[in-house]
Amino acid sequence: RVRLTARALAREEGADIELVELAALLHDVADWKYSGAPGAGADAARAFLIGEHYDEAKIEAICDIIANMGFKDSLNADEASARARARLASNV
Repeated sequence: RVRLTARALAREEGADIELVELAALLHDVADWKYSGAPGAGADAARAFLIGEHYDEAKIEAICDIIANMGFKDSLNADEASARARARLASNV
């Protein structure tokens, strides 16, 4: 469900579907709810993608999406910031 929703939103926002889809698939790896470390999910995704010899700029974009997604910070989140990240993902 998360993957399909992410793809639909990426299309709607004009973001790079591949990047958004990978972020959706990897976002719960070492999630902070389980690991207790806020940046663990992005770090784990980065390590995996590096091991797969994925493009460095794309890795950073994916990890930025992962680091800034979720509900734990939603009360402090700024919609303009979220849309800016979507635009960044579309320009990689």
